[in-house]
Amino acid sequence: MKRSLLILLVLFLLGFGTSSWGQCPQDTIDLGVCDTLNVLPHKYNGLDGFPASVTVKLLVTHDQTEAVDSIAAFIIPLGYTHTNPSKYCSVGVSCNTTDLFPWPNLNRSIFRNLEISPGDSIPNRMMTMSYLFGPEWDFRELNLDDSSHFWLSLIPTGGADQRWWEGDRVLLATMTFRVEDTMTICIDSMWYFPTNRLIWTRADGKTYIPRHKLPICFKVDTALVGVREIQGSDESRPSGFSLSQNYPNPFNPATNFQFSLCKSAHVKIEIFNIVGQKVRILVDEDMKPGFYVADWDGKDENQNPVSSGIYFYRMQAGEFADMKKMLLLK
Repeated sequence: MKRSLLILLVLFLLGFGTSSWGQCPQDTIDLGVCDTLNVLPHKYNGLDGFPASVTVKLLVTHDQTEAVDSIAAFIIPLGYTHTNPSKYCSVGVSCNTTDLFPWPNLNRSIFRNLEISPGDSIPNRMMTMSYLFGPEWDFRELNLDDSSHFWLSLIPTGGADQRWWEGDRVLLATMTFRVEDTMTICIDSMWYFPTNRLIWTRADGKTYIPRHKLPICFKVDTALVGVREIQGSDESRPSGFSLSQNYPNPFNPATNFQFSLCKSAHVKIEIFNIVGQKVRILVDEDMKPGFYVADWDGKDENQNPVSSGIYFYRMQAGEFADMKKMLLLK
């Protein structure tokens, strides 16, 4: 009973206490980069019989570790819409559990380390704190609505881990959508009961509204063919050219990889087999700056499925060139 009253009091203070609307420049204690919530699409692949499961990263930028300025609690209400209302799009609890301790289902926890490629992952801050300190962030609430929202509250009850690490885009959580058909998903901050708004709390009890780069919109192509841009704020435009490792790898029958352009360029992406024969041209066009995802469905130019084996994909964009290896297993 006492704990329930304490939780209600904390929620009341988070929702209705004194707040500064955006930490910079109103917050004179802030010494560097404004605290920011970054919401960015990551990858997608099939899950539970659905054509696509889409992972979206919630990243926190925090400027420094001075105790009074450290982030000690999070309230994050996000709303989402999509452009194919007759088809299924869900961010339901079955793929978004809050398991942290003793970590029984990491593949579906919103606090899992996020895999970039086999053997390479983005560490989740909440998972790291759970390993170090145990279940001290033991009041977590995740309210989900299959049609409209994702509402996350994180309030620590222990003393050891009530400090958020400094850093640019530290992984806080991962949202997973299950998508039935091709559509564009848009995510934005929203007002939602009981705390009404996006609000964070400092170690000294002061609440504030962090910066964010919302709304974002991105297309999910369940045909797993072609190239799509990851839409977002101009502030998130890439600083250079890059080509990522494909995921999944090994794969069957389809895979995808991300690439970025810091300026407009003619982009050519080709698939080659192990003996150097050209199998498929995925991209051959002028493209604007941005983050992109390229998909390959494991077929050649004549739409015939290729055989198992090692393949290479090569990207050329202006003077930039890179090539990576992938493995198709049937």
